[in-house]
Order: sequence, then structure tokens, then C-alpha cells
Amino acid sequence: MKRGVKSTVTTTTAALIVLGIALSGWLLLNTASIYTLSTPQCLSTFRRAPAPGSRHDYFLPLGYKTNPVNYFNDIVSDTRIYQPDVYNYAAHFATRTPNTWLIDVGCGSGIKAARIYDNSHLPIVEIDFGNNIKLSKASFERTQRFKRTKGNDVMWHEWDVSSGLFPHLDASVVRGATIVASDIIEHLPNPDLLVDPLLGLLEGCGAETLVLSTKHRLPKDDNGPASNIHHVREWSIRELAAYLTSRGANVQECILTNTRVGTTNMGTSTCLVSKRHERFPDMAQVRDYFRDSARVN
Repeated sequence: MKRGVKSTVTTTTAALIVLGIALSGWLLLNTASIYTLSTPQCLSTFRRAPAPGSRHDYFLPLGYKTNPVNYFNDIVSDTRIYQPDVYNYAAHFATRTPNTWLIDVGCGSGIKAARIYDNSHLPIVEIDFGNNIKLSKASFERTQRFKRTKGNDVMWHEWDVSSGLFPHLDASVVRGATIVASDIIEHLPNPDLLVDPLLGLLEGCGAETLVLSTKHRLPKDDNGPASNIHHVREWSIRELAAYLTSRGANVQECILTNTRVGTTNMGTSTCLVSKRHERFPDMAQVRDYFRDSARVN
């Protein structure tokens, strides 16, 4: 190689290295500044970018019939635990990082989150509205951990999804948090109002993981409406993954998990979503955990 050409290549390489370092520093600075904002301020920094091919039918079958909205209150007298694996699944990721909050959106009676709370070190945020907040507080107050800590590591916030304004959470709570939204989406006339803010918590506010679940629709119910009158619509597991992806979600995978304690009915679609361009290294281990019937409790 001629000396002049070699010199030019060396100079260009050095310039690219300097540019890369400067760009990395800019990204770190701006990411850090975003993740110091509380909600809903940091949500305003997130601009959803739907994937190509987004549709307005939420990826349901053509002609699918929906139910009218019929708001659901958790029934205190019903002691059965539904979607137990969903919360175990979320706790698995939340416990990977010390001092990570579990944000339970649509907490209902709080029974499922209270079980996790009483058997882990996780601090928890419970989000719902109406009578469910009162029911959730009662569930936590019955736990041994709450009696020891006086509840200084659990908090409640009201959020009516239709209002559009996510509740105020400090940046230290959201940053690195795991979000769980268990069987909420099927109750909403416009699920975008739930999904978009939750994706914003990941991309704009620094939350780490989202676990979202809903009932898996069987082929016999493909035309709708759902037999459960409280469900506006129901998705198959493939449709749910396609819908979330269409909203800009980085879906790691969707698996079928147990619907209720005491059964082996794998009828709940559970999707794991992370920040864009991120992959979890232990997905095979997680799949094995939830496909081992001996571990389904």
C-alpha cells in the first residue's frame, strides 16, 4: 500500500473511532436524562412506531364479533387463584436485578401479587381503579411481610385506562422495573390505550420487562363473541403476538401458561416483551420451567 493511501485510511479510521465515542457518550447522556424523569413526563418522550402492516382490527379474524363493555370487579368470595404462572413468570425476571419494582397494572383484588410479595423481596406497585384498590390493599394487609414492614415497600395508584393519563411514578421506581398486566387487555374496548403506555414505560422510562397475558381463544370461538360476557374480545396466541408487534413491541416470545391453581389447563397466552433490540439469554430455561407440569402449582 502506498504511504499516502495508508495515511488516509489511518486518519479515516481514527475519525470514525472519535465519532463513535462521541455518539456513544451522547446516547448515554440522553438515555440517562430520560430515565431520570417520572411518569407521565417520560412517557411524553416515547413516540410509538407501529410496525408495517398494522391493522385496526387488532389482528382478529375477519368479521369477529365483540361483546359490549361490561366492567369486571374481582369477586372477593372467589378464592381460586387465576393465572398463577403469569405472576411467577414476571417475578422470575424481576428478581434478576436487586431493588427492582414489580408494577402490577390492573391488579384487581391483589391476591396474586400479594402471594409474590409475601414470598420474595420484591417491592410492588399496584395499579387499578374503583373498588379494586380497596380489595388489593386488604390482600396485602393480610400478608406476614406487610405486618413486618408496615407496607413501606408497596404502593397503590389509581388509573382508569380510558382517561389516558398514566399515574405519577418516580423514576427510581420505573427504572429497571418489571411490569405485569395479567388478563386486562380482553376487557378493554380499545386495547391500544393499555399497550401503548406500557411500551412507553419500557422505551421512554427505563422499565426492563413487560409480561402481558390474556385468555387464549380456541378455534371454536374464532367468530366471537367471547362466551365470557366480561371479555370484549379474545385473541389466539399468534394473534396476540402479532397485535403487540404491530404496536412496536419487541416480543421475545409468547407461551401458554396455567389458567388456574389446581388445574393443568394451559389456556392463558403469556407474552414477554423487552426493550427493542434486546434478547434474553435464558429463554430456553424459562420455557422449560413453565412446560414442566410438576412445577405448575
